[in-house]
Amino acid sequence: MVFFVAGLAIGRVSFSGGSSPPSGSSQAGSSNGKPSAVSSGIEHGRSTVANGIEKGRAIVPWVVSGYNGTPFGSLAVAANGTLYYADLEYGQIDEMTPRGPRILLSSLAGGSNPNQSIEGLGGLFVTSYGLFFAAEGGIDQATLAGKDIFALGSTFGPVDLDVLRDGTIYYTTSNGVYEIGMSGKSIQVAGGGNLGPGQWRNGLPATEAAIQPNGLVGVSASKFYFTTADNGLNVVQNGDMSEYQGGDLNFFNGEMTSAPSGTIYAICGWSMCKMTKSTFAPIFRIPTKVRGTFVAPSDLAIAPNGDFYESFTSQSSPGVAGIFEMSAVGKLLRVLVTRDN
Repeated sequence: MVFFVAGLAIGRVSFSGGSSPPSGSSQAGSSNGKPSAVSSGIEHGRSTVANGIEKGRAIVPWVVSGYNGTPFGSLAVAANGTLYYADLEYGQIDEMTPRGPRILLSSLAGGSNPNQSIEGLGGLFVTSYGLFFAAEGGIDQATLAGKDIFALGSTFGPVDLDVLRDGTIYYTTSNGVYEIGMSGKSIQVAGGGNLGPGQWRNGLPATEAAIQPNGLVGVSASKFYFTTADNGLNVVQNGDMSEYQGGDLNFFNGEMTSAPSGTIYAICGWSMCKMTKSTFAPIFRIPTKVRGTFVAPSDLAIAPNGDFYESFTSQSSPGVAGIFEMSAVGKLLRVLVTRDN
């Protein structure tokens, strides 16, 4: 089967040094605490809710017990406002419905069996053409119904990704940024060199630098931004890389996203920042406490109505992880889902 992205027919492509994505992995049983029952797509075995539903929206968060690391990863919002998120602990892609979260996809073979998981699940992006996600073996695409999984290409360890309207796909690994263009081939567009921070100069070819990318936002087929493990921000345009010179801003977790209008937002320190004319400026402070516990951001997405979604986690004990929704001016609107450690 071939999927069409902005008029481009994409089949399986080969990557040097890569391997084909696994056809899906299964973890039988539920001894690891994974839910064992799903009714009408709602994860009753995993989540509980009280006080019901008000006007089609959950009025209290769905609560899940137990987590390790950073359970809630990449966020993606469809044009109709539906939120999708990567559950990194269970290796599943979930959809937030008016009744609460439901498993959309739990295997590269398709399906939403709660006893299966996708190995190495990472970045997530949604367009009208389907759901794009990074997994251990490569970049994959699925329909929004969680079916018809198709491998766009194989590579080792993809982490984050972004998909542009013209079908261009950018994705990161632990030491590089790659682009899948209209030809369907994967090309390294940043990283792979041996010049580290302090050794390279602005305007250097991006492939001569040694990088550790975190967040990623594409602008066009020739321009993208990425944050780095040393809390910096770089821009690559026409193959040349420059360090962002917009002031003393700390992009410490690499959360970046672009609005439907194309405006780029990022979490800088503990503030939401907006890019205007290639300069980021803080617009409001983000919430840092949930249920009285300090939490740090994990990922960021923006809805068509201008609201922001943030996944968060706390490594304190007891701690809490989850996803909340903020208004365009930073007001905490609701906590959608939580998980306690």
